[in-house]
Amino acid sequence: MSKRVLAILIAVLAIGLFSTAAFAGVDGSFKFDIWMWPELIQTYPTETQTFVYDFEARLLLNITFSGLTIGNDVALGLAGLEHYILTTTATLGALDLKDEFAFATPYVGCPRYAPAKYWYIDFFYAYGPFDTCRPVGDLMFVKKRVSLELSLGGLTFSTLIMFEDVNFPTPTATGPIPYTTDMQDFNFGAIVGISGTTVSGIQIEAKTGFCADWTIWAPYLDVPKFTGTTPYGGIFEYITNTIKKYRWYENVCKTGELGMTKEFIGIYNINVIPNVVLNSYTIMMPTPGFTFDSYMEALYTLPMGLGTLQGFFHMVGGLGLGGPEYGTILLTLPGINVLWFDADSDWTLTAADEVVGSIAFDVQNASFLVDALFIPTVGVDRLLVEADLPISYPEPIGTLEITGLWVAPEEGAPIEWYGVDFNMVKNIGEHNNFKIDAQFTSEGLSALEFAIGVTFSL
Repeated sequence: MSKRVLAILIAVLAIGLFSTAAFAGVDGSFKFDIWMWPELIQTYPTETQTFVYDFEARLLLNITFSGLTIGNDVALGLAGLEHYILTTTATLGALDLKDEFAFATPYVGCPRYAPAKYWYIDFFYAYGPFDTCRPVGDLMFVKKRVSLELSLGGLTFSTLIMFEDVNFPTPTATGPIPYTTDMQDFNFGAIVGISGTTVSGIQIEAKTGFCADWTIWAPYLDVPKFTGTTPYGGIFEYITNTIKKYRWYENVCKTGELGMTKEFIGIYNINVIPNVVLNSYTIMMPTPGFTFDSYMEALYTLPMGLGTLQGFFHMVGGLGLGGPEYGTILLTLPGINVLWFDADSDWTLTAADEVVGSIAFDVQNASFLVDALFIPTVGVDRLLVEADLPISYPEPIGTLEITGLWVAPEEGAPIEWYGVDFNMVKNIGEHNNFKIDAQFTSEGLSALEFAIGVTFSL
């Protein structure tokens, strides 16, 4: 589909939508971003630099009438329209319905980038300049998704049906160049689920993928500042299905064979011992070769509500067969988190393991966080320090967030300063905000972001 055809469709849709605006609720947001990177700072730092820049604009517009919400997600950049996603959501009695049409321009050579507060996840982000990031085709249809969720008799039934181009390149890919509609290959996939709670309070969830896969979140990683620190999750994968400026956490298999590709069963809130809750997780994948994994999680609430002690264990070949392959122990206290990842399952602190500790505290109106990754018998491998300072004259109007990162250049070496990020967000009224984010590494200024955002409701 050409950009002209899609532009006409959007215009026709806009006329129809705005003609009903008087009888509908309209809300959304608009954000305008400018990213700038010194062109020579990595090789020849000077006070005077030529900057490479990127302009980004994102409009989210929702129109609701008669119980039907039509959402529009439009992203634009220097090279033109990057994606357009049309979403329709409605509730029909006990049935929730969501329908998505996604159009996107294929991009390649676009490394990931993120503010420095996320460097602790992967501090070797390539955050610019994006010399090779470019479109390699026209705007085209890439995805159709329909999700249904029905609550009936205490049970919740869910279905996600996907029809998508399995060849569409991710923005971080290197090819193919060019990418045309003749190269597209569309497959069907579906994810079917059921969940409910027994009379004793035990929750049961089951999901089956047919020529489809999806992200399963490792439960013990749902802790601020720990998520993604290391690949603890094993089979609890983080699956991404991306286009420029958008991602999903489900995808269709490339084989096109509509057979079972993944089965997940979770049993939660098993309370047989006072103050102890057990959760179990089982994952089966019959293709390409049958694999079967079980996980067990135990949460113990400390006396007087002081915190929780959480253990998570990967059992080889199912529960009770061979013992745990690896496990984690997480201690959560007010303002303190300590996580031990026992990679070799010997339950002793060795160089194969990792220990992550986090301390958060407040001083008057300022908040501080210290997050460190320690390798037993080796030393500190990474240290992140964050300070959130309120901007409050004469009243609270925003925050200044300062994040510093120290990393060890190699295992066993002393940590060295890697970079610092100054991120200031100022609220302008109730619906507007302004942001400046300056990132520095040991070579000097590495990235600069200006952003203006507005939310609206009519």
